[in-house]
Amino acid sequence: MSSRPLKSGPDMPTCSRWIDVIDLLSRNEHFGVPYAAVMDAAVGRFMLARDNTPENWHDKSVMRALLRFEDLPKIRQRAGEETASILARERASRVPTIDVAGMISRAVPLCIVRETFGFQGGGLNDATILQWSKATQWAMFHNFERPDPTKMKEGIDAGQAMQRWIDGNWQLLVARAGNGADDTISRLMRVTAGGTTLLDRQQVVTNVCGLLVGAIETTSQAIVKVTDHILNNRNFGSAADAAILANDGSRFDGIVREALRFAPVSDVLLRFAKADTVIAPGTPRATAVKAGTPVKAEIRSAMFDPAVFPNPDTLDPARPRHLYLTLGFGPHECLGRMIGEEIVAETVRQLLTPPGVKLLPDSGSQIDFRDGPFPESFVLTLRPSIT
Repeated sequence: MSSRPLKSGPDMPTCSRWIDVIDLLSRNEHFGVPYAAVMDAAVGRFMLARDNTPENWHDKSVMRALLRFEDLPKIRQRAGEETASILARERASRVPTIDVAGMISRAVPLCIVRETFGFQGGGLNDATILQWSKATQWAMFHNFERPDPTKMKEGIDAGQAMQRWIDGNWQLLVARAGNGADDTISRLMRVTAGGTTLLDRQQVVTNVCGLLVGAIETTSQAIVKVTDHILNNRNFGSAADAAILANDGSRFDGIVREALRFAPVSDVLLRFAKADTVIAPGTPRATAVKAGTPVKAEIRSAMFDPAVFPNPDTLDPARPRHLYLTLGFGPHECLGRMIGEEIVAETVRQLLTPPGVKLLPDSGSQIDFRDGPFPESFVLTLRPSIT
């Protein structure tokens, strides 16, 4: 599936070989992200849109220190509990089907956003959190090639409403942190109050907003796409069933990574040239691009490059974890990558653990995006409880 970068034409220049994609995503001094204008308007000067700046280096370091590896087992357990609870409730009501997108794929990361990140209190409800998440994601990451001014406004309005909630509940959040709460926002409030972070109040507000922007919709998409791929592919389904039966969590997680390789949340990452530069420099594929030119990194194609993924069309749960590009690479690797991986894998594991779910007959289980970028419905047969 690999190819040389395309020269400028009706489409954007494109990288699709793994080594070329890695090179492009690593060179943030040459290739930038197109997020700054909408991010600034919505949530303030967010570090994600500021490559090669002290602001980016500093803020990212602070937030990574607060998203602790030690939390991962608890996050995974909580994701599993929430998924199992929803499945049990629906089975008890004897309904024949369950809409994974409508009832589980957003509900589980929402639970983590509330309990682990600390988005709760101050009159905040689930519907509002979900609306903020979807609107900001759509405006910031899905509104470039054919911009929709309505979606842009909705995203900016949502981000500003999020800022108002944080700023308006500042004392509540400070008090919660002072009482020993151990969610991410409380940790940030404590270290900021102690002068450790060197963040001012607006920088805290902006970085708290960033936690929510990236947490729910991308995780929801991954849960739906992985479940769909495993159920629709016999080799994946058999391998997943065997890993669950053997209680082999490491192998199951490898199967999930492979499913996301075949069906990633995004096939392409968009960048733009900050100055006149070259794609794939020093190779026969070298392609010159002018400053301001948008460029595509085809991460799905890159993950089928046989030079890096031998037998790329074959399921191999033992492939090295660092080769995957589904959660970005380099300076823009997903800040909550490890958290997202745990939530997705455990949610899917619960869905497939017997009695589990299965596809509706006659191709009845199709992901419905409803003309948007996010899965909005994915209906499966809910197997009854084993008695």
